[in-house]
Parts: sequence; structure tokens; C-alpha cells
Amino acid sequence: MTLWRAEQLLVGALYEHSGLDPIIDENMPFDAESHHGPWYRVAMLPARPQSREIGDGAPMRQRGILQVDVFYPKGEYKGGAKSDAQKIIDAYPAGSVIEGDGDRVRVRESWYESGREESRWYHVPVSIAWLAEVQA
Repeated sequence: MTLWRAEQLLVGALYEHSGLDPIIDENMPFDAESHHGPWYRVAMLPARPQSREIGDGAPMRQRGILQVDVFYPKGEYKGGAKSDAQKIIDAYPAGSVIEGDGDRVRVRESWYESGREESRWYHVPVSIAWLAEVQA
């Protein structure tokens, strides 16, 4: 499996299981300043791969974080943002495996952090730690 395939599986699970909209993937146009409701930004943050064996062609273990940022208009009750953060966590239970066409990504853990105000938004970062075997 490639790193790109791992990303497709992880982001696909967000679209399939969270019920949230709009989800803004990396490099997609979006004008946050003219938007008036909640929105969600996704970024893949891979760590450096590690070889599990010695030699050319050895399988590589890839870890990383799928970062999903929840944005709600500043001044609205924070419960909506925290509820949506929990929906994202619920879509990625610890120990679960996301599969597709023989490829597998294991969810290690997921959590959200304290919210913070940014511009006209209340921002709650959600992190999904994952692990996969990838091609060297």
C-alpha cells in the first residue's frame, strides 16, 4: 500500500461515517470568511516511515496523524463544535481497521483538544493517530 492510499482510506472514512459537511480537503478552494456555518478542514500529517526488517524491499511501517479541524462561528455555543469533534472521534474508534481493496489502516487512537478562537471562528482540533504497512 502507498501513503496516498492510506490517506484515501482515512479521509474516505470521514466522509462516509461522520455525516459532516462541508469537509475541506487539502488544496481545495474554500472562502472561510464568506462562509457562515460550521466547516471542517482535513490534513494528512505522516511521520517518517520505519523499516521493519533489514534489506531492500523490506516492509515499511508508516505512522501519522489525520488532522481534522472543526470550525464554528465564534460566539456560538461551544457544544456544537465539541459534539462534531466527538462525531469524528466516533468514526475512528481506537483499534479499528479501515480496509479497502486489500489495504488496511489501523486507528491507534483519536482525541480532540481544547477549542480556541481564531479570526471569526471557534476552532477545535481533532487528531486521529494511525498505522499502516506501506511500500518502500
